[in-house]
Order: sequence, then C-alpha cells, then structure tokens
Amino acid sequence: MREAAPRPLTVPLVLAAAALTFAAMALMTFVWWTASPIVGRLYAAVRIAESAGLWLFTGWGRYFTTVPAGEPFAFLSIFKSSVPFGVAASFATAAIGILAYRKRSTRHLDVVLGTPKGGFTAATILREMVPVLPHASIQAAPAPGAGVSAPNTAPTPAAASPNPFGAVRDLRDNVAVSQAQASLSWPEAAALALLLDAIAPVVDRSRPEALLKAAWKAARRVPADRPAPPTAMEQATIQAALTQAMSELTERSVPDLERAHEAVAVAGSTHDVAAALSRIAQSCGRLRVTDFAWLFTVDPLLHTEIVTAQ
Repeated sequence: MREAAPRPLTVPLVLAAAALTFAAMALMTFVWWTASPIVGRLYAAVRIAESAGLWLFTGWGRYFTTVPAGEPFAFLSIFKSSVPFGVAASFATAAIGILAYRKRSTRHLDVVLGTPKGGFTAATILREMVPVLPHASIQAAPAPGAGVSAPNTAPTPAAASPNPFGAVRDLRDNVAVSQAQASLSWPEAAALALLLDAIAPVVDRSRPEALLKAAWKAARRVPADRPAPPTAMEQATIQAALTQAMSELTERSVPDLERAHEAVAVAGSTHDVAAALSRIAQSCGRLRVTDFAWLFTVDPLLHTEIVTAQ
C-alpha cells in the first residue's frame, strides 16, 4: 500500500506564527498598562535617540517628557505616537526594496552573464569581442540548410574624404579649421584628433578622454549593415577635440606639431593624412593602437592605415 504524502506544514506554521504574534502584542500591551511610568521613560529615550533629538519638538515628544515622574501615561499614547515612525519605516523599507530589485534586475551576474536575446550565436559573441579584439570580423549566421557560411556583413569601408586642410593657410586658425573639418565624417575627425594628440599631447586631458568615450559610444551604435551618425553632443565633442588638437599651442611640443601640420598640408586624402600622422606618432613613441580599436567597426580601411603605419 502506498503511503500517504506528508501534509504540508505551511498552514500550521502560519497559524503558529500568528498566534505568537498576537500573544506577544497582548503581553506588551499588558506591560504597558501596568508599568507605563517606567516603560514610557524608556520609550521616550529610544525615540529621542533614534530621531537625533528631533522628536522633542513634536507634540508627542513634549507629552512624554512633561508627564511627572511616577505618573502613568495615557494608554493609547504609545500606539498613536508610533504611527509616524511606522509609516516612515514602511516607506524606507519599500524604497530599499525597489532599489535592491532594480539592482538585481540590471547588475546581477545572472543578468550580466545571462543569455542574450536570440541566444548565443557567433555574431553575438563576436560583436561583444570587437572592442577587445578589433580585427575580429562578424559573420552572418548561415541560412538553414546552407552548406557554406554567409558573406561577411561587416560595415562597408567608407571612402576616403578629400583632405580639407590642404587649402587652409594657417592650421592654427580655429575658425578655418572648424570650417574645413565640416566635410569630414565623424570617424575621420575623431581619428585625426587622436593622432594629433598623440603627436603633441594637450595639457588638458579631459577633452581627449571625452573624445575617446564619445567615439566608443557612437561606434557601438553602428549596425552591421549601415553606419549611424553620432548624437549632436558626440559630434560637437569630436569637432571641438579636432580643432583643439590641431590649433592649441599651450605647453605642447611646437616642433612635433609643425611636423604634423606639414604632413596634413601635403596629404591627398584623409586616409593619407592618417597614415602620415600615424608614422609621426610612431616615431615619437606615442602611437597607441588600442585607442583606435573602435574605428574597425565603422571604417576598417582607415583603421588599417593607422595600425599598419611603418
């Protein structure tokens, strides 16, 4: 004969907990009824301590501190005076719970390392690895039943823009430089600004750091099939950084900047400018190819011109 399944203990435990709770409340009520002159003083001390003395300025604070010693307190006084603290504690507990839930939902390891939408595929894994391994190419998933891989869906290399700075008479002219760079794409402008800063670093490092951050953000938003422009603030950050890197003279190496200006003035295209500046930066020992990893996802040819400079 099959034995009967054990009865769940949930209901008896709940009933037992409720009975103990009501018994404890009855006991505390009896203690308050019989010993309120002593318990009231202790209660007032606790309230004053936990409110850093602010409770003394409330009506209940004045009541509990003005009753003569040895006199009993009103029976309902302890219950009514506890209502504001209970409400405040409830809101604080709810706020902490909401913050904890949001953190658990967005920053917990189970979420960060969880399965992405659509599952783990070669494309999703490589897309996450591109910032670290810029030479990795994202391949499209093969069609069902196909025996070969689909063609590479990496972004189409952008054509090099004509060098707009060859016609600028003085590259230290902020207005002329700002007007000339209007014809550049944002990856070209950002790459040239980083190369110029590598050759002759500016003293204020906040702008190059903001430029690199804006470039990474814009590159991560680029879909696999079409480039997306950066936001207006990112575009302004990139343009301001290029203008500063080309024309700022404060505490910079003027000879190195002059070499950069000569290369910029004679190059035929922006890719030629990038290659020439990369060689100068490499000769100065300040070319950091990791600063240009973001460029591979938006302009692979320009990225190649920089990282293969000799």
